[in-house]
Amino acid sequence: MPAAAAGETEGSARTDAAGPPRAAGRMEQRAGWVEVLVDQAIARGEFDHLRLAGKPLPNLARHDPDWWLKACVEREHVSGVLPEALQLRGGPPVVTPLRDVEAEVTAWRERRGR
Repeated sequence: MPAAAAGETEGSARTDAAGPPRAAGRMEQRAGWVEVLVDQAIARGEFDHLRLAGKPLPNLARHDPDWWLKACVEREHVSGVLPEALQLRGGPPVVTPLRDVEAEVTAWRERRGR
């Protein structure tokens, strides 16, 4: 077994004394590998008869950071794990009016008799 080059250990990328590990060509190799896998899947017909084939993807027009969670809840029919206000669907949004904090605290203290 040949000795490892300076800065190189078995199973790791080669390193230079002045910098991080070099991964020359790894991303290019990965991209080529992915292309081969996709081509093989196309040849097997795995992309035929997709539900949204030739149609625009839904919900791309608006930005919603919780799209994946909402899709999971809808797809898996999850219920009973959220507060009632968040479980509402199809109706108008629940909007709580803004309140004056000082007035609320004053009213609370008066109710408590202080």
